[in-house]
Amino acid sequence: MKRTVALAACAAFLAGVTPRVNAEPLVDVTVQNGWSRPAIDTAVVYAVVRNGGATPLLLVGASSQVAQSAELHQSMSMSAGKMDGAAMSAMGMQPVARLEIPPHGTLTLKPGSYHLMLLGLRQPLAAGQRFMVTLLFAGGVSKTFLVQVENRGF
Repeated sequence: MKRTVALAACAAFLAGVTPRVNAEPLVDVTVQNGWSRPAIDTAVVYAVVRNGGATPLLLVGASSQVAQSAELHQSMSMSAGKMDGAAMSAMGMQPVARLEIPPHGTLTLKPGSYHLMLLGLRQPLAAGQRFMVTLLFAGGVSKTFLVQVENRGF
């Protein structure tokens, strides 16, 4: 009887530590070419984010020690009415809640498209400086990358 109880206890223990067969796949994300322009209060960060995994990734936020907060944004062309009969347009932007990166796909954060806004800079950013940004993905995954401050045109 004691032997049966001991075997049952061992089986229960082993069942508890056996890896799950249907475990979530490992996330394979890389971030390259992080850059920003010099800024005083608000900065824009650009980079290339690659999903090397077999499942989509949802980018849901970001953070950085250099700013009070960070937001994902999308640039867009907005109609500004007419002047002398000609249509006028201007660039604008709006926050986005999340950005999906397809399996084995790339998300390019670039001028005139999706980008990351750093709001409430703790100090001005000057050309030549570097700082870290952490991207936050659904499911609790994060990826930290280096951003270089550069004097680049639009």
